[in-house]
Amino acid sequence: EMCIRDSYCAEYHPRVKSREKTPEDVRKDFELAISLKASKGVVTPEGFKEYYEDINATLPAEKDDYFVNLVKQTWNLTEAQQFTAPEHSKKLEAIFFEKVRQKTLTKEHEGQTLARAIHYVDSTGTPYISVETFAKLLVYLGCILKEEDINALYSMYDVEGTGQLPCETLINIFATRGSGNKPNPKPNFKLRAEFPTQAIDKIRKLLISKGYYGLRSLSYLFSKIDESNSGKVDRAEFAWAMKESGQNLLAVDFEKLFNYYENQETGGIDYEEVMKGIRGDLKERRRLKVHEIYKLLDKAGTGNIPLEDIANAYNLDKNPKVVAGQMTKQQAMDEFLNALGVLHKGVTLETFEGFYKDISPMIDRDDYFELMLQNSWKIPDAGKKVTFGEKHQQPCLLYTSPSPRDLSTSRMPSSA
Repeated sequence: EMCIRDSYCAEYHPRVKSREKTPEDVRKDFELAISLKASKGVVTPEGFKEYYEDINATLPAEKDDYFVNLVKQTWNLTEAQQFTAPEHSKKLEAIFFEKVRQKTLTKEHEGQTLARAIHYVDSTGTPYISVETFAKLLVYLGCILKEEDINALYSMYDVEGTGQLPCETLINIFATRGSGNKPNPKPNFKLRAEFPTQAIDKIRKLLISKGYYGLRSLSYLFSKIDESNSGKVDRAEFAWAMKESGQNLLAVDFEKLFNYYENQETGGIDYEEVMKGIRGDLKERRRLKVHEIYKLLDKAGTGNIPLEDIANAYNLDKNPKVVAGQMTKQQAMDEFLNALGVLHKGVTLETFEGFYKDISPMIDRDDYFELMLQNSWKIPDAGKKVTFGEKHQQPCLLYTSPSPRDLSTSRMPSSA
């Protein structure tokens, strides 16, 4: 067991490279887990196998590459990691960048040059660079390196150790380093982007954990940042919104997320597209019901319902916090209007529908959703009443879980 402890390289663990864990934490976890497989201080082949079977059982099937990489790196089986010092890797990176810089035209940045070079060595348009393609790229740029140096340089960018380095990640690193104030320029040709499933799932999980207004809080943040009502935010604004909503994305996940949604021409992000990716869109049945309620509320038919009319029509009689004495009706109304996000403006159909888009994922059944809509508004002609069997409990008509912060006082820093 002592030999195993001494040979285990916690500092090379993928979670250490991605800065999710410290080497000390990884080593502590390993020693505890492997000690459970030891018998009288000795780890048998069967015990060693069981240790990795336990790890494998916690990973989804698509993480096979991660599992293999974890085993190789923590037992120092990769030559590049065994012999390449960090100082040497930095020198290799400097050589790589200089070769790209030398081929960069006056009115371009290094990201564009690298993008063209990638397209030249691999014209298939694949969104990833394998280590083999990376080696061809280096040769094309005039970087003649040893095999171990190529592997070491590639590992610097492939922080997850998957062997599938996103082209956009590498291009953005060079564009940022070369252009300073242009942190996310796009190449001249469009690389196919893979949907950022991991980042979206992480964002969705955190927002939903905050209650029924969790998703709405992020929509409201975006709308507050977008003072020009363009429907778009830039990179700095998007990063601030993620941080303000409590997200703690890895750099690689943020890059995949931003690159996927970024508009090629403007460089910004359509935040409604991001929200659609997080919570989906309204089902047609639900959308029609939302439109029906809105038309009944819009008595003047102007397409912009005064806030006073909205407040008068909203039903607070069954609000759980009001009934329990935790809130006054005015406090509950303020919470609702804050989540609606209209402040002193009227409510358009777009705003009304957007509100229920963010609420909809919290309600599984369409009939529950319709009942919630009907009971939430003082409209006698809101359609046929929906009934439930005895086994089903009616949903609360108002979702009162507060946003993580008081959005009415939250402000984006001027330096962002």
